Amino acid sequence: MSRKKNILFYIPNLSQDAGGVRQYAAGLLNLFISLNEQYHFHIYHDGNDEVIMNILKENTELRHIKSKDYEFTKKEIVQQKILRFYNRSKNLLIKRISYNKKTVLDKIISSNEIDIIHCPFQYIPHKSNVKLITTLHDVQELYFPEFFSSAQRAYRAVHYKDYIDRADKVIVSYQHVKNDLIKFFAKDADLIDVLLLKMDKLWFSKYVNHTFKKQNSVPEKFLMYPANFWKHKNHEKLIEVIQYLKEQKGIAVHLVLTGDHNFDHGIYITNLISKLHLNNQITVLGIVDELTLYNLYKTTTGVVVPTLYEAGSFPLMESILMEIPVICSNTTSLPETIGDSEFIFDPLSVEDMADKIIKLWSQEDYRHRSIYNCKKQQHRLIETEASDKLKKIYSELYG
Repeated sequence: MSRKKNILFYIPNLSQDAGGVRQYAAGLLNLFISLNEQYHFHIYHDGNDEVIMNILKENTELRHIKSKDYEFTKKEIVQQKILRFYNRSKNLLIKRISYNKKTVLDKIISSNEIDIIHCPFQYIPHKSNVKLITTLHDVQELYFPEFFSSAQRAYRAVHYKDYIDRADKVIVSYQHVKNDLIKFFAKDADLIDVLLLKMDKLWFSKYVNHTFKKQNSVPEKFLMYPANFWKHKNHEKLIEVIQYLKEQKGIAVHLVLTGDHNFDHGIYITNLISKLHLNNQITVLGIVDELTLYNLYKTTTGVVVPTLYEAGSFPLMESILMEIPVICSNTTSLPETIGDSEFIFDPLSVEDMADKIIKLWSQEDYRHRSIYNCKKQQHRLIETEASDKLKKIYSELYG
């Protein structure tokens, strides 16, 4: 009888500032639990991320691996230095040894007989003795190059192609991303798998029976947008709409923003809020803990998702699963996810976005229809056959 295959889940430095990638990784961890009878899962994580660590503590069948447990001994370091010296000097006794400096990852692979390295983001290590899976979440730089510096575009062009070329399998969440990889990177369609994770065990599931309370730092009535302040998240247009509603419609909408903003574009957005004298209407909370975020979801009037490009929007999916009134842009996968055109808008149109925000802010029956729509769409997020699809992906790698 053949042994169970060993899967190394590669998330050494994943943390909250990774945004949706971190939630995606957490979703995969929950999926691994259901596959534990077929595979051994080794989770390579050196960080102390709250979401990741809670899953690992509650599910000890997922074996937690840290670099410090595989550090080289002094003897091993000396042996490597000796081999390198002789290899450089072309000593005849070991001239035929093909020597490469061993890494901690090499020790992890050999010690645990790893068969597959599975990366839930755009990366794979340079290893030839195992099968490699990478995940491509988007290629937004090809659609919005103005959001990236020339160095960032060059990095993505070179490295993403390298990852895609070296990967034995590429996983994406939506068909439109697969189409992009075939179009722009000429990857064989058979090597790209669409895998939409089940979203029934996201981070907030443990708070379902929690008694939520209004946060002291936010107004009594508010809309919210939980997203890191990256350019494609379209905070600038959303702020423009808030200003438009104030000056042209006489409507003071209060908005709460969460997510990382301590970088150049995030600083630009916070300065813009001050410049437009909107500090009394827009509250920037930055990165918040899970319980605070849950309380915000449960006490908000509604969620606005104005993003310009998204492989899959976690704020939208979280709103649907928590049955929070939500509106979103008409881009990429979002219309498919929300399922009803009544709740989508053009993210580049101030007037269109403003019209939907007015309804969300002012019309209780509109919010009720949105909640009803959320209930209708939930099945798409929790009935995905993800477990069977992932088993198929793994089995195809070693026949």
